[in-house]
Amino acid sequence: MPEQLNLDCFGDPQYYHQPIKEIQEKWKLVPAFLKIKGLVKQHIDSFNYFINVEIKKIVEANNKVTCDADPLFYIK
Repeated sequence: MPEQLNLDCFGDPQYYHQPIKEIQEKWKLVPAFLKIKGLVKQHIDSFNYFINVEIKKIVEANNKVTCDADPLFYIK
């Protein structure tokens, strides 16, 4: 079983921007991430970001997005 990450440093902002250099150290963050955020919440947040932000960027970047199945369906 991998060594658990000490979560005491997460409350201290001086640790927020320090790089994690070794891949073994990065894998220690996974349990902490899941403990704080959870796997399902991460997926929901990612989906919501796509709906609220990314789709708007796609539509703005393309004047008109048409459906391949039926050109009568489009987003403008």
